[in-house]
Amino acid sequence: MSNDIWDKVGLYIAYPTSSTLKSVFKEKSYKGMVNEKHTKIGKTTRNFGDRKKQYLHSFDNEVVFKPIAIISVKNISKVDSIILAEIKKEFNVVPNTRKWFDTSNHLKIIEIILTSLEKSGYKFEVVKL
Repeated sequence: MSNDIWDKVGLYIAYPTSSTLKSVFKEKSYKGMVNEKHTKIGKTTRNFGDRKKQYLHSFDNEVVFKPIAIISVKNISKVDSIILAEIKKEFNVVPNTRKWFDTSNHLKIIEIILTSLEKSGYKFEVVKL
């Protein structure tokens, strides 16, 4: 897949690379604090490139941002809800956050996302960077 992936919308994961706890949203000093032991599942309805920039800024460039799947804007919220429900069956949500999970098992999170997408019946495309 070419660099145009950054202009697409869809689902992603993000995770800090530092052991230092940082606010999930620096600008507003949110109480939710995460580090390398946590993983975020998110959706973007603008584009992956913009979301990546926001994460790099919030985490002082100490973050991995990985697009997982391209999915249409009209279906993204429905699919996001399905996936979150499945992830919550296996992992706890970090206190004071909504979509940050208490795990560094990124491969398991990706597996749950892709399995949930396949079962959902919605059309999607797996991102391969």
